[in-house]
Amino acid sequence: MRDLLVIVARRDALYTAFALYAVSRAIEAISVVEPYNLFFSCIALIVQVVALLILLLRCVLFLRKSENIKRVCAAVVTLIVLSIASNNGKSYLPLWVWLFVVSGSDAEIKPLAIIALVCSITTVVLGFAVTILGINIVDYAGMNFEARTRITLGLTHPNRLGQALLCMYLSYKAIYDDVIPQHIDVAVSLSLFAFGLIVDSRTACVGIIMIWMLFLIVKKISKSHFNLSVTITRLIVLVCVITSVILMVVYAPDNNILFQINQLLSYRIAYAHAIFEKVGVRLFGFDLSESAQYVNDQYAINLASVPLDNAYTNVLLSFGPLVLLLLIILSLRITASAKQERSYYPLAAIAACAVIGMSETYILDPAFNFLIITGFPMMKSHLSNDSLVRE
Repeated sequence: MRDLLVIVARRDALYTAFALYAVSRAIEAISVVEPYNLFFSCIALIVQVVALLILLLRCVLFLRKSENIKRVCAAVVTLIVLSIASNNGKSYLPLWVWLFVVSGSDAEIKPLAIIALVCSITTVVLGFAVTILGINIVDYAGMNFEARTRITLGLTHPNRLGQALLCMYLSYKAIYDDVIPQHIDVAVSLSLFAFGLIVDSRTACVGIIMIWMLFLIVKKISKSHFNLSVTITRLIVLVCVITSVILMVVYAPDNNILFQINQLLSYRIAYAHAIFEKVGVRLFGFDLSESAQYVNDQYAINLASVPLDNAYTNVLLSFGPLVLLLLIILSLRITASAKQERSYYPLAAIAACAVIGMSETYILDPAFNFLIITGFPMMKSHLSNDSLVRE
């Protein structure tokens, strides 16, 4: 048993758990017909269970041996809050984030980025494979006319493909941004942008341009005014969160400016406003799967489900204001770590994720936003593997 604990305490165990979790998310993104769907689902479940066991053991070890009692208490209280919110919001994603954050005290960005890059490429390759084999689901029922021109390439939705492209780009930047020549960087950026255009993923196209610009700007500012780049990143995070919440609360279709913004964001603001008007904000959130009726009643439409694709309003409504506050603290904590290490990559990446969060929810997923794993060290870095498992 002690040998097992020593293995789990190693940093490689964390990377293994992250790889397993990311692979499971890649498998879940694939859309295939029965009986292949059952096979894929079973594989994803088994892989997630193994990742869960590794993370649970690491959390127990690190919390037991942490020298900071206040952080241990904070971790336990946070776990209770997230457990209640996850139950109300009918999603385990906040608990996965907690597991990765608590057990990821010794994580480094580049190994996580390499895993994320491989898994995002695997997602696209799997999608191609099931498409070529003819076992993917192509179901346009309930999709509007515009959506019928979009391509899923074997994935459950075009935006899942866009998510994979953006994850490739963010992880590629973490690995190669400091070493790759600028002309090759431009070629890679244009290639991913073209791919996004082909599959008609607007978020991916805008995201790639924005990531490229943010890295260019933040890198340049950080060379001479690093503290300024930290401040700018924090402001971007806060502005994105506050703007999203304000737009949800004050939205009115007869206001031309708000109407145009809502159109630009594919009705995300209007949907969130309808749910907010009917249910409001609850301390620990509620299940959004039942909210389509509120939107249908408000706007006289007939949606089977509501795509509430703003990360901040989604968290606020699904899990409550406490979880949104924790998300903000986690994002700001990453900028503090970047300031301490004098590293511009976390600043540019977290700023990019903050903006992407205004139109997508996958910035909450550790498989995409692997930076959150490095957010809060729960133990002193000098603790050795032996000290972790010693009785």
